[in-house]
Amino acid sequence: MRKYVVYYWLLVVAGIVISVALSSLIHSVLDKPRGVPLASLGIAGTITQIGLMVFPLLFAPILCSFAFHGGKRREPTKKELRYLIATVASTAFILWLIHFAASGAWFGVLQGGVWFVIAYILGPPIVATVAFGTLFPLGNRLIALRLER
Repeated sequence: MRKYVVYYWLLVVAGIVISVALSSLIHSVLDKPRGVPLASLGIAGTITQIGLMVFPLLFAPILCSFAFHGGKRREPTKKELRYLIATVASTAFILWLIHFAASGAWFGVLQGGVWFVIAYILGPPIVATVAFGTLFPLGNRLIALRLER
């Protein structure tokens, strides 16, 4: 089961690469310098920027479910699903803490209030866990339904 967690993180990296490429393409089409945030374009730019940030976390579980269903030829059991979700949640939390400590952002984040610090530390791992916990089983269920036809 660990190989599917490794697949998930490799697909997250692939999603990040795709997101950066799309961001570069959008910046070049709109003739904006690379460092200018898309949010400067208004509500559409803000939605696009948030979508590009969340894209890897939506892209990876769906393709990971394809890999699981292709390898096992079945849907995951409840125990397997709980194990996968717990492993993704713990690795997301550990990777985010490493990023938080190594990036130097901790100094600025600690200047904020307590709720801001809690949201900054727990937000990304929770989003990754919820996205994986909903999209991975959904992807497997859709593949199973498609194959039944």
